[in-house]
Amino acid sequence: SLVWTLVTLAGEVLARETQAVEIKPGKTHRAMTVDLAQVTAEFGPGNVILFADLMRRDEVISSTMATLVKPKGLDLQDPKLTVTRLIAEDDLVAFWATYSGIQDGPMGPFPATGKPLELDFAGMHRINDGKIVETWVIWDNLTGLMQLGFYPPEPVEVVE
Repeated sequence: SLVWTLVTLAGEVLARETQAVEIKPGKTHRAMTVDLAQVTAEFGPGNVILFADLMRRDEVISSTMATLVKPKGLDLQDPKLTVTRLIAEDDLVAFWATYSGIQDGPMGPFPATGKPLELDFAGMHRINDGKIVETWVIWDNLTGLMQLGFYPPEPVEVVE
């Protein structure tokens, strides 16, 4: 089973759920999708942490955590974060996830479109003394720009 807990940075438990999952060795499996619209509206996306424990009977097989990060300057209507893979080794926790919602506000130089946006991202946390001390994240920005209709850019007419 998968036991997940969503908490504030102050440690207040916002949600907790246990889900039965069956993950075959060597296979990627979407284990959960957490709807973050209400949580991010109330606390802000950078102020919550998701803890996930993969259990076999009463034994914890994998215990991981993820902060709910988003690209700077990107606020989406009805945001959702889907964590598809978490891998922990030594002091590192790697993750693959999807951040999705409706782009209803400006995103850097790009105006609001009202279109759905689904951005895959990967990252890694370095943990020291039970705390995240470093985070590296990479976003699939080009796919996002294509979904919103900003790429490829309109051809420019060359006037001589």
